[in-house]
Amino acid sequence: MSELIGKTIDQYQLVEVIGEDDTAQVYKGFQPSMNRYVAVQVLKPDVIKDPAAVHQFIKQGELLAQMQHPNILPVYDSGQQEGVVYQVSRYAESGTLRDHLSWFYNLSDAQGLMDGLTSGLEYIHGQGYVHGNLKPSNIYLDEQRQPLLTDFGFPQQPSTPPTPYMSPEQAQGGAVDRCADVYALGVLLYEMLVGEAPLVGAVVSPRAKRPDLPEAVERVILKAMAQNPDQRFQTAGEFRAALDEALRPVAPTPQPQAQYQGPAPAPSQAPAEKGTNWLAIVLGGLLIVLFCVGAYLIIPGILGDQEATPEAPPVEATVAPPPTEIPPEPTQPPVEQPTEEPPLAEQLPEEGGGILDQICGGSAGLIISSVVLSGVFALRKRKKKHYS
Repeated sequence: MSELIGKTIDQYQLVEVIGEDDTAQVYKGFQPSMNRYVAVQVLKPDVIKDPAAVHQFIKQGELLAQMQHPNILPVYDSGQQEGVVYQVSRYAESGTLRDHLSWFYNLSDAQGLMDGLTSGLEYIHGQGYVHGNLKPSNIYLDEQRQPLLTDFGFPQQPSTPPTPYMSPEQAQGGAVDRCADVYALGVLLYEMLVGEAPLVGAVVSPRAKRPDLPEAVERVILKAMAQNPDQRFQTAGEFRAALDEALRPVAPTPQPQAQYQGPAPAPSQAPAEKGTNWLAIVLGGLLIVLFCVGAYLIIPGILGDQEATPEAPPVEATVAPPPTEIPPEPTQPPVEQPTEEPPLAEQLPEEGGGILDQICGGSAGLIISSVVLSGVFALRKRKKKHYS
């Protein structure tokens, strides 16, 4: 039917083919009166020969036109012209889910798509209808990759070739209800997360093909694909709630954060206290050194004066008596004693000064060493408190 490209059906100019299924071909069309692109679905010639199929197509268009939901593809128009049966709907630039299954391999992206699908299905079920033909080619995607449901209301008959999305009861010609749509949801989720659909009628573990898949997500898929409809989720809402719970992140406990953040202010306060104490220790040490140096300079002079005064009386006592008792020898004793005693007097202060030098020098060394050791001990004590 590509020969329709470039032709106009009613007011719609057919631009290019954008999709196709067993019964119809979908064109990208342009509507000049509204200055917009639309999707034009045209029944194939062999289907038009079946009056029941044509009737179902028209009725389905009327049903879709009545549905108002953000996850349902709106239908604008339908009709017949020159043997062509068509239906006009919103143009979805992103195409169908079949074209972009890889977009939803990530768990969070798949969860977002399932939220839209289940919301649209709940609306359809609430209106008293069942989709009955849920598959990737019947799910369009808008600019935000949100799903748009279409082609529902008339469940696929068992006479058609079975697909992986058909529930066991539907494939066997049994009743088709909401649980059949839940089965199709499970197959869709399996296909998005694994990359391929399971075999028709088979229930395969998705973790066997994707080991990194959470076990809780696998349980949701397997329950939705249960062979017995009574063992599945009974509504699309239950399916969505179970999937959200399986993907709910574990909330972090606040205790580790409190323990980690508690000692955070300590490093900013420790350096200030450590620096202030060290400065006080250094200043104290300098004062002690200055005091020792002053003592070293002053004390020797004082001690030297005190040692010189006691030596004077012995010299006077030995020199004064000889002139009165022995006149002939006035010169010998006085001359010998003064020459020997002054060197003795001169040596005493020098020896005393050496002793003071040793005492003060040793004391200063001991004091400075004590100050330094005290500072080092105080610093190590500060560090120990800081790390503890």
